[in-house]
Amino acid sequence: MKSLHRLATIIQSTWRAWQVRKAYIELKKQSMDIFKGNKERNRLSVARGATAYFGDFLGLQDSQEILGHLSQHGDKIVIFSDMVKKVNRRDKMQERALIISDKAVYNFEKLKKPKKGANYEFKRRFSFESIASVSLSKLQDDFIVFHVPNEYDYVYECQKKTVAVTIMNSEFQKLFNKPLKLNFMDSIEYKLKKGTKEIEFSKNETLPAAQLKKAKKNKLQVQVSSGVQT
Repeated sequence: MKSLHRLATIIQSTWRAWQVRKAYIELKKQSMDIFKGNKERNRLSVARGATAYFGDFLGLQDSQEILGHLSQHGDKIVIFSDMVKKVNRRDKMQERALIISDKAVYNFEKLKKPKKGANYEFKRRFSFESIASVSLSKLQDDFIVFHVPNEYDYVYECQKKTVAVTIMNSEFQKLFNKPLKLNFMDSIEYKLKKGTKEIEFSKNETLPAAQLKKAKKNKLQVQVSSGVQT
């Protein structure tokens, strides 16, 4: 009987692992459908395996601190987390923890020194239903713009943008029975607390990585080399 119990446990564990891997493979397939013909890819994104779509790169699903913040809004799980660079209203890059739950997008600052036992400082939450669309360029850069009409928009540089957008789109479809609206364009206008700005994307084959610079008062420019066509 003990042998049968152990065998049943192994079978159940194997089945669960296969189901999880199957879900990740499906997400990778969805990713190809989303980005194919719309955006040049960097080689890292193309080579990324299906297991990358587990999404919680910071391991915050087991963090009582983060789950405590999420539960205040009725959010239950972390479906994506990673360190990103946020473009602030002064066009400076700030390191932030981008966390996507089953219902919303969160912006946290990771503290250099824990404060009262906390490792992260909450900055902002905006729900999926408040997001009108998400914009990306057609080039291989890592910038994402979340458009939140009733508040103000957020601009991030996220190296795992492919995974973040794919997972978010999948969750959005579950909640609203429709895909997340995605825009692919080489000039993106975004809303600030006061006024608007624009980011223009162009190619520069001499650059080893994407560069962001201020072109005019209300215009930023991102230059990046050619990526992989998909």
